[in-house]
Amino acid sequence: QASSALRTAGFAPTFVQVDSTEAPGTVLSTDPGAGAKVPKNPPGQTGPGITVNVAREPNVAVPDVANQDLFAASNALTAAGLTPQLTPTPSATVPKGAVIGTNPASGTQVPRGTTVQILVSTGPELVDVPNVVNQTQATAVDILNVRLGFGVTIQQTNGGPAKKGLVISQNPAGGQAPKGSTVVIVVGI
Repeated sequence: QASSALRTAGFAPTFVQVDSTEAPGTVLSTDPGAGAKVPKNPPGQTGPGITVNVAREPNVAVPDVANQDLFAASNALTAAGLTPQLTPTPSATVPKGAVIGTNPASGTQVPRGTTVQILVSTGPELVDVPNVVNQTQATAVDILNVRLGFGVTIQQTNGGPAKKGLVISQNPAGGQAPKGSTVVIVVGI
């Protein structure tokens, strides 16, 4: 309605949204203000510019829910007018089931009703432990440490000439282990 009225009167309105407690879309003010005298433009040119400030619902800050349980974190987001969404996320430092944080991060200003992911720890990321028995020590270390991110502890034992420099055994011998955990390899000397 404001746009139509201003254009009919020969003005060129520019609408600017402003945080307000008024209903969204409500005209709050104009610049120049109502009743101000403005020069008219010659025929055929766009009329004088008027800035119209229009209400919008203020953004809300994402609350800090790190280290809370899922129920408390979900309630805090809901109370802030946001929509919580559970997102399982591996973490080597946050215990399984605890909240790591949110996405978007806490403190971020977002529109009310925005879906916010609650990042819940699934514990450390598990990685398949390959069998490196009969590999050279260098190859085993490359596979386990460089490629997969495991720590490697090397123990040596007399394995005879046929096993010299080769991995004779490992612990764990397979399955899955947390990324960054240690795999012990026994190398023949």
